Amino acid sequence: MVRLMLLASRWAGLFAIGLMCLMCLQPAVRAQSLPLPLVAAGTVERLAGTVRLAGGGGERIATIKAPVYEGERIVTEGNGEAVLRMVDGALIALRPNSQITLVKYTFTPDPKDAKADGTTIQLLSGALRAITGVMGRRNPASVQVRTASATIGVRGTDFEVVVIPADSGEVRAGTYSRVIEGATFLEAADGQRISVAKGQSAYVPQDALRLAREFGVLRNVPPVFQAGSFDDALKALQEEAMRQIERELHKYMPSQLQQMLPGLGDLFRRR
Repeated sequence: MVRLMLLASRWAGLFAIGLMCLMCLQPAVRAQSLPLPLVAAGTVERLAGTVRLAGGGGERIATIKAPVYEGERIVTEGNGEAVLRMVDGALIALRPNSQITLVKYTFTPDPKDAKADGTTIQLLSGALRAITGVMGRRNPASVQVRTASATIGVRGTDFEVVVIPADSGEVRAGTYSRVIEGATFLEAADGQRISVAKGQSAYVPQDALRLAREFGVLRNVPPVFQAGSFDDALKALQEEAMRQIERELHKYMPSQLQQMLPGLGDLFRRR
């Protein structure tokens, strides 16, 4: 009997030690399984009215300096407008009644890793104005704005895109794009592509049957482009953003940047 009691006591002690070991390991296991923190693709720099941000974590109402993430949808109500300041210094000004999805927004300040950079913005409805940042200058082919009927590519530029969902009087359904500075190309769903220069506007019909006769640079531009509440501030915001990016880039390649790209901010502003 005494021997059995000793054995039982020994097994109880071993069980208690094992249990304590498991309890010590659990926090480490939980820590390893925690998701990595999200890295913001940009922030809300200017805001008016109601703007909603929707992503994997649910929907929230936008506030000034709120982060926006890759994969999120940004929705402006009828009274809503927003200017997004992206991590590479780009600006995206959303007009009222508009929706975009940041399908991809990956930027690496270190130029050695620039091949991984890329921007894909899907304009689902409404209108936007975009001023490209570092990615649009050092790797223009990596930056695109897409709609249901067109793809807009950039060459270091300031441009607008409008989606018209249905015919209305003199305005036909489709994608309209206007270049304010720089240049873009506009590509239709069938692969046709045209260049759009500064001051020009172009159109891609929503109806594929009208592509052959209506796709191209517009001579008479219908009233589809509207100025935003923050347009007058965009140039100053862009200059501020590029000065900040210049400082960030110098952290990665100070000597090379000083030798190869003197006055980086001035270089960007001249384009």
